[in-house]
Amino acid sequence: MGLKKAIRQAINKLGYDIQKVDPHFGTLTLPNALERWKNFPFAFESLIDVGASDARWSLHLEGVFPGKRHLLLDANKIHEPELKHVCSSRSGWSYRICAIGQREGICYFDDSDPLGGHLSEIQLGPNYRPCPVSTIDSLVREFDLPAPYFIKLDTHGVEIPILEGAKNSLKETEALVVEVYNFETGPPQLPFWEFCRYMRERGFRPLDLWEIHHRPIDNALWQFDLLFVRADLPLFSNHRFR
Repeated sequence: MGLKKAIRQAINKLGYDIQKVDPHFGTLTLPNALERWKNFPFAFESLIDVGASDARWSLHLEGVFPGKRHLLLDANKIHEPELKHVCSSRSGWSYRICAIGQREGICYFDDSDPLGGHLSEIQLGPNYRPCPVSTIDSLVREFDLPAPYFIKLDTHGVEIPILEGAKNSLKETEALVVEVYNFETGPPQLPFWEFCRYMRERGFRPLDLWEIHHRPIDNALWQFDLLFVRADLPLFSNHRFR
């Protein structure tokens, strides 16, 4: 009996199995994606982090792209102490507790889940509380953010209203990171294939993906993160694989 077969049988008797791991799987994480971006032909001066949570995403980005302006935005007040701490210790970092949408006003936000949250124009239940809404365009002016911009959206289905409120800023945006979804949960959320079409109509196309998640009930693809960049980047004219 070969050594490999003997080892496999011994492990099987313990109730375990050996599976070959896809060597590319380890690249589907944010740290590895950030390393790839260092060689991509885009540049930015300001990050607009919508759905900033406790600032962890911005901190990851800072480690690879230091010295940028950061505007961290989140509707959930539970994150304010951490956002205040992070921004107070860094030059050029600011935050605002508010929702981001298509127009300024008041909406209702369910903040019962610190890692989730849902924004609605109507009060859908007792957990939905009034929340101020601003737009990316108005905040870019207010904070005098230098272009070009990098926009990150972790916003659970309200990406389209947010981008409709960023029409001027998108003209000076070089890249966007968006959490996209495979299932249709209702307006204004779009499944990823329709969202890609929306972005293409505005001059952007995908360049990278990572953080793929499957839903526990049946292992179906649920969501992943996409990097969008300007569709006229010269690299898209190179159709070779190697």
